[in-house]
Amino acid sequence: MPTPPPRPPSVLLTGFGPFLAHERNPSGECLEEARALLAEAGVAAACEVLPVSAARAARRVLERFGEVAPDAVLMTGLAAREREFRVERVALNFSDFDEPDADGALVRESAVVPGAPPALFAPVDVRAAVAALQAAGLPARVSTSAGSYVCNHLYFEVGWSLGREAEAPPWLFLHVPPVEAGGAEGVPATGARVAGAVATLAGWLVSQARRPPPR
Repeated sequence: MPTPPPRPPSVLLTGFGPFLAHERNPSGECLEEARALLAEAGVAAACEVLPVSAARAARRVLERFGEVAPDAVLMTGLAAREREFRVERVALNFSDFDEPDADGALVRESAVVPGAPPALFAPVDVRAAVAALQAAGLPARVSTSAGSYVCNHLYFEVGWSLGREAEAPPWLFLHVPPVEAGGAEGVPATGARVAGAVATLAGWLVSQARRPPPR
């Protein structure tokens, strides 16, 4: 029998839908365009737009992970006051919402996963991830706090679950700045630039899939 062609590298991309006063969320809106860019580079992407829900977001990511078995997972969310792309180094085992999530839940000073460590570090070289974005002409920086709202809640819960896999895939969280018509300095003026950033970082993350984590 002929040998089947090798499976192309793959990534699971997630973003969020609208929440609170943010009627548009570029982290979710950009995913299909990012998928098309990745396809051109030979990387298959599965996309999922998540509810801004502490109870439902991570559960859906882990369900999709089981369905598609990707080589890497890139989660994204909106940093509404940011002017750069933020690659998150740390996920905290701590939630403290200033405002309710999409389900009306107001989580206050609670562990994301009771009994788990207080924090998780991304299993890849975050500075190298930022350098990949900068090399593509995108303003980016390392961030040491994903906050204490749903983005961080998702990051910790997914990282804690995936990190216990026998062959854990690399996982990472990217905060994207808002899309603003008129293009204030440092802010992407179009969703295309957000999609390009997501595709760039996803491609880089897939390339790390079978490398040992940095010391």
